[in-house]
Amino acid sequence: MERRFLISDAEHRPIALAHLESPANEKPFNLLIQTYEPGTPTTALSIQQKINLIDIDNDLAMEGVIVNHSADRLLVEPGQRLGPEARKNLRVRTSFESLMFPVSGAWRGQHKFISHDLSSGGIALRSSLPLECGETLELILPVMEPPLLVKACVLRPLPSNYPEQLYAAKFLNLTDDEDALIRKSVFAIQLRPH
Repeated sequence: MERRFLISDAEHRPIALAHLESPANEKPFNLLIQTYEPGTPTTALSIQQKINLIDIDNDLAMEGVIVNHSADRLLVEPGQRLGPEARKNLRVRTSFESLMFPVSGAWRGQHKFISHDLSSGGIALRSSLPLECGETLELILPVMEPPLLVKACVLRPLPSNYPEQLYAAKFLNLTDDEDALIRKSVFAIQLRPH
């Protein structure tokens, strides 16, 4: 069975998708790069660079060090296994329009938002409605079928070049099933052809 890895940097930003060409028990790993994240130069991966390898099809993530590379291949020495945070913190850029509802805060009704990025731990979203740090929202996430209604807490405003304000929010009280659905959606977004 083919093993596919998402390669991310120490800040959990996706760099590339690759699949394992060598046997799974052979080290170092011989990876064939399938696609680079848009906007990432092919020089983003260099010898001795520490990376995260996230196994897309298995619940596994590990550190790795690049020992050699060419334009489309990497030789990676796998390191220690990473906890579930590595998969949870992986953020992908995605833009969708949806609705949010107040759980706390001074406003009422429903309001539109536009996503900026998504992880299984939270979302960055744009809104023309001012939001307060610590405010709790309900968000409709339409990136899965059926759409998912989740609670999120606004953490802070983020710098933005958009007309709307950009906010970081973390998801609250996700069930294991909801967490798995969001994580699966994050990987599906990353695997889409750009």
